[in-house]
Amino acid sequence: MRVQPQLILLQKTLLQIEGLGRQLYPQLDLWKTAQPIMQEWGTDRLSGRNIAQELRRQLPDLSESIRMLPQLLQQFVQKASEGTLRIRVDNEPYEELRREIQASARRRDQTIVGAAVLLAGILWLAFRTDWMPGVVLTAAGLLTALLARRDHGTVHSD
Repeated sequence: MRVQPQLILLQKTLLQIEGLGRQLYPQLDLWKTAQPIMQEWGTDRLSGRNIAQELRRQLPDLSESIRMLPQLLQQFVQKASEGTLRIRVDNEPYEELRREIQASARRRDQTIVGAAVLLAGILWLAFRTDWMPGVVLTAAGLLTALLARRDHGTVHSD
């Protein structure tokens, strides 16, 4: 089922309601039940009268924006031709994502190192007679892998 991100909570709620409804009344078809209500809502919302009212309500702001459009366009073209056009982008969400990716990569690398050392310790214990280095390697590998997993879900700022 394809889920639109902006509607994910609504769709999840509808699925839960349908599941509960079918437990109580197995013949329930939520979509058939809701269709007349949704059609009425859509028809009312997209009616010419409602669209005209909304346009009338927004007309002062719209006319002001249209009046300023030629000046803004001229400024835009001038700055673009001079090479001074700047577009601001909010970097914070991308920085947060970068930190999460770095933390995840750090945990992955620690887990791999821990697993490799753990495997080396187990192999040492299996094939060598002096068991102390094998125990140390096994313990160190296990501890490293567990510590890497313990930090799962936390993001460390650099």
